[in-house]
Amino acid sequence: MWTEQAYAFVRERWTAGASAGQISRGLLGLGLHKTRNAVIGVIHRRGWRKTDAPKRVGVVYKVKRAMRATAKARGLVPPLMPAPPVQDEELAPVDPRLTVQRLQAGQCAWPIGDPKEPDFAFCGRATEPERPYCAHHCRVAYQPRPQQERKKRDTSRLASFMARIA
Repeated sequence: MWTEQAYAFVRERWTAGASAGQISRGLLGLGLHKTRNAVIGVIHRRGWRKTDAPKRVGVVYKVKRAMRATAKARGLVPPLMPAPPVQDEELAPVDPRLTVQRLQAGQCAWPIGDPKEPDFAFCGRATEPERPYCAHHCRVAYQPRPQQERKKRDTSRLASFMARIA
């Protein structure tokens, strides 16, 4: 059951910029167990628009900029330059008869040719540490992620950081 004290608490915290989840956790101190969705419902039914709460966008950008600067200072963030495109040139296999049965640990498992053809083989050069391919085929196989995916990952990291400091 919602009380006037609970409504006042929600209104006060909402206008201060708190999230619905933070408000629901704060209601536990008043002896009320209300979910985040219940808080959102009260805010909606009471007509308290998001524009009534102060914008936190500036804080987000400042924190994100500070996180990026700290990571760069520590050398954790590589420069955001696009990687040069890898030429997918076919290297001749070390042994043209290197089949899957003859392939051993430490040999590049990059397939060369069509598996349906009789001249199909595997590269067979020495592999990179902890990788199944040689240096050349690692550059072909492991391309950097597109900028859009990097932004999604950075945004999720920012969200978890903001949740920890809130």
